Amino acid sequence: LLFVFIVLGVSGKLTSPDAIFGFSQTLNSNFIMYAGALLGLLAVAGAALSYGIYFRETLWYDLKLNKNLAWLITGIIPFFLFIFGVRDVVPVMDIVGALFFGFQAFVILLIYKKIRQSKNILYIKGSISLISVMLPAGSRTNGPYGRATHT
Repeated sequence: LLFVFIVLGVSGKLTSPDAIFGFSQTLNSNFIMYAGALLGLLAVAGAALSYGIYFRETLWYDLKLNKNLAWLITGIIPFFLFIFGVRDVVPVMDIVGALFFGFQAFVILLIYKKIRQSKNILYIKGSISLISVMLPAGSRTNGPYGRATHT
């Protein structure tokens, strides 16, 4: 949030969609542009890597797929998006994020089904279970500025 206030405070109406270009143009500094690009690359790469590892391990450990097959499935979605001409990072992140979100929902349903079949069920009060469902759902649909990010 501090980053947003700094960029908007310095750039004002010249703020670009990526924030860094407008910020660097306002300050006439190529260093800010290159440093911002590097930090953005590291942030996106770190997020993509953590989602990829999560997805691979879910396929491998939870769904009992072969380790190499799990790696293949994890890498094939972004690869095919690139092959089919998607070159902008934002649509790739939107599509892959939507697919991973759907996959997460599917895995949660499988977990729920397995728990219902178990005899050792921990019952939680309704209000606590409602809050535990609403908080992740709200964080997934609303961006940092209170608007939907996945439209």
